[in-house]
Amino acid sequence: KTKTLNYIWGNQLPKDSFQRNVYTSNAVMIAVESGSAKTGEWIAVQRNLIDDYRMAFGEEPPKVGAIAIMTDTDNTGATAVAWYGDIKALRK
Repeated sequence: KTKTLNYIWGNQLPKDSFQRNVYTSNAVMIAVESGSAKTGEWIAVQRNLIDDYRMAFGEEPPKVGAIAIMTDTDNTGATAVAWYGDIKALRK
């Protein structure tokens, strides 16, 4: 089965923490930002996907199959507006 890393801006999950998805063990959420202090600001996020995958799943990652971008609040009942800038995937 495909395993996924979900980078989120969490309301309650502390920044840089990992949490397994409650619906599937094949998805892990990683909070890249938390709370409302930076709401309305542009933030830049840089992550090492290989290190994050190892930390989340305890194994070496396969080749990246896809990158998806989304905004949702279905589990929190909140509302959100998000703007995305340039997204780059770089080799080390």
